[in-house]
Amino acid sequence: MCNPINRVMRKLIIMLSIGFIVLSACSNKKTVPADIEKFAGVWDMKILELPKVGDKEMATYLNPKDSLMTGYFIEDNGGRTEFSEITIEGNDMKIKYNWGGHDVSLKVEMSETSRDTFEGRMMGFFKVEGVRRKE
Repeated sequence: MCNPINRVMRKLIIMLSIGFIVLSACSNKKTVPADIEKFAGVWDMKILELPKVGDKEMATYLNPKDSLMTGYFIEDNGGRTEFSEITIEGNDMKIKYNWGGHDVSLKVEMSETSRDTFEGRMMGFFKVEGVRRKE
């Protein structure tokens, strides 16, 4: 015959096990940090006054994935240039990629007045402007 205390202990252990499983399942959901989320989307980016090229405009795609940002831009010929590294801290975003055999970096800052614009510099020299596309 089963002791009532054993029955209660068994139910308590089962309930605690179920609770633990539910809590661990909920905590494994990955959320996108707010700093990353605010840069996510499609941007019309322009690099101004490049030598031999002038102003260069390109569609830029920034996609949050887990707690990281991935992205690329579409070139004039339809080619796609993937970003090798994107770091975001607050309103600042740094992008690194290889373009035509050269390592390139961009550093931009989100506008304080609009979450739909950013500006900064490519390689510290060339001005960069970005406007979020309205979809």
